[in-house]
Amino acid sequence: MGDSDALGPNSKVLDDMCKDGTFDAFRARIVDELKKNEDLNKYTSNLVEGSETLSRPGAERMTRKDLFEKLKAELEKPVMEKVSAAAWEFLLAEEGVGKEIKDKVEAACGQQTR
Repeated sequence: MGDSDALGPNSKVLDDMCKDGTFDAFRARIVDELKKNEDLNKYTSNLVEGSETLSRPGAERMTRKDLFEKLKAELEKPVMEKVSAAAWEFLLAEEGVGKEIKDKVEAACGQQTR
């Protein structure tokens, strides 16, 4: 008995959707949507422009690696929180990717009602 059999039919559906590339396709679509999100890009740009790291005296003499490491430490959490919120908006939307995910899962579970 496989892992998905022990967890029930929903787990098998999820396993099948992983194997057939459904999740990879949705992941790629969401990443594309995030890249095109102007609010997210503007938010990130504003954080970088106002960063303490870039405002410090001597920042212009830092190595590229040190500069990026310090920027990451300073900005990763707020940027990732914003990215996460935007991704959830796409996932839960009644249109676009959110609707496609819902339809695909319902069809895979044999519960599609149209």
